[in-house]
Parts: sequence; C-alpha cells; structure tokens
Amino acid sequence: MLDFVKRMLIWFRADDSFHVTSHPKHRLSWQHPIAACFLHYAICAVVIVTFYDFLFIPLMKWIYEDRHEIDGALNDLSFLMCANNEDDERARIFAARISLGYVIILLMTRLLTNTPGVHKYSVLYEFCWLCNSSLVFGAFGLYSCRPLIATGFAVAVSIDQLLWYVDIIGYILSGLRKFPIGVCKYLFWKNTQWSSRITCTHHFWTIPIMIYGCSGLKCWWGSWILNIVFVLLHVLLARWLTPFKISLSKEKDNVMNEESQIKYLNVNLCYELWGDIKVGILRRAGDNQPTFVYILRLNLWWQLFNLCCVMFLYGAESFLRRVML
Repeated sequence: MLDFVKRMLIWFRADDSFHVTSHPKHRLSWQHPIAACFLHYAICAVVIVTFYDFLFIPLMKWIYEDRHEIDGALNDLSFLMCANNEDDERARIFAARISLGYVIILLMTRLLTNTPGVHKYSVLYEFCWLCNSSLVFGAFGLYSCRPLIATGFAVAVSIDQLLWYVDIIGYILSGLRKFPIGVCKYLFWKNTQWSSRITCTHHFWTIPIMIYGCSGLKCWWGSWILNIVFVLLHVLLARWLTPFKISLSKEKDNVMNEESQIKYLNVNLCYELWGDIKVGILRRAGDNQPTFVYILRLNLWWQLFNLCCVMFLYGAESFLRRVML
C-alpha cells in the first residue's frame, strides 16, 4: 500500500524542473493533466474550507469578542455572513453566477478550440492559475455565504490584475510598441492560442465583481490574511503538479517556427518570476535560487505588493462610497 502511494505521488509530480520536459505524460495523454487539475482543486477546496471554518472564523470571533470586552466596541461580525437585505443578496447571487458562468465558458472554449496536442492538454494545467481558481472559489464563497473567501481571492490576484491596467494603458500610450511591466505580453506570443486571448477579460473585472458581490471590501485585513494562505497553497501545488515548460513538436502541435517550440507554463510563478517581467530587483531576488529560497522570497514580495494593493482598493472603495452617497 505504501509503495503504491509512493508511486502515485511520484507520478503526480511534474517532470524536469527548470528544464523543458518532453515526458509523455505531459505531451501525449490527458491522464496527468486531468489528474493534476482535479487534485489541485480538491486539495484547495479541503484546505480552504477547513482553514476558513475551523481556524479563521474562530480567530475572528476571538479577536472581536476580546475587543468588545476591552473597549465596549460593538461586536459586529456581520462581514463574515451573507447580506441581510434584498439588494445585497441580489448582488451576491449575480456576482457568483457571472464568475461561475464565465469560468465554465473559459474552460470549454479553450478545451474545444485549442490546437490538438500539448496546447489542448495544457489547458488543464493553466486552469490551475490563481486568476482562474479565484473565479471558482470566489463563486463558492459567495454561494456558501463565506464572503471573505471571495474577497480573499480578490486580494490574492490584486497585484497581477492591477498591473494589467498598467500594462494595457502603457501599451496604448506607447503607440502599441511596449508593455511597461510585461504581465500581459504573453497575449502576443506566437504560440498563444486565440482562445486564450479572447478569454482573458477576467483579469480586468475579477476584483470589482468580487467586491461588488460582497457589498464592499469589508475587513480588508482579514481578506489579506486569507490571501496569504491562498497564494502559498497555489504556488506549492503548482510546483508539485505542473511542469515549467513543455516541448512542442512540429507534427503534433502545429509549430510554425523555431521561436514557438516551447509551451511556457510557469503556473502561479512557481518556478520563476514571469519571463516577460524585467524588473531588476525582483529578478535578482528570485532567479537562480534554491526552491525553498525562491518560494519564500516570491511569497514575501507577493504579500508586500498585495498589502499595498488591498489598502489602495479599500481607500478607493471608501472614497467612491463617500462620493456616491
């Protein structure tokens, strides 16, 4: 039994870290992509719900009960529950349906239209990206009356998705010549599938739809704490289950030129900082480091930036509420 478990764990593990893999389980079969994607979401679901229900909620109650005893403040934990008025309830259901409906369309579009071979198999590896799972688990949080799960995922993707605005605006202002950061430059790679281009819009609206569905970014610091768990979990699982790069073949993967012979995955930045990002201090902190050191530094930088982003989002939301009232 133990030998079987050991063999399964080895089989699940992605091959050839920091190299271009040509292993058949990544290039020639659906078995590993399906198993990896399923295991990723299953582990995430169990860990997220367990952490939220049995650690995070008791912690929040303890903090607020202690505060109430000390200074007589109102012991209001309404931000942990579903809205209690009709307008907020409609917003919650609308946001959950939009998120879940879109992510189903995204997955089916890519599976049905991508070039047969590695590009099609890789859809399931790429579905493990945090920006995709934020729609799945954000919808789950909204449907199950766990709103801070939704805002926690909004915070988890905040640095990446706010930089999408910077990149797109900078690209337009440069006369369509240059992306200032590089987070969305992959859309113009030669081997990027057209389905990936037309199903990338969620990078612009995931954060606002989650905040809208939760009727505001309530308890921003609690959302930031949850995001630490979400990000670390996704990075570790991606490092275990998904390959760094997969070699493509001219015959089976419709490779048109020498520049597009590799499928670059690097899901959740689990191997390196995204290849198109050339910020010197970030590259020096992460490139050519042992795995433990890289993942530690990645998460420290990621959480520092997300903390700045969540404070910006909270401030922007508070300002808009004052203006609109």
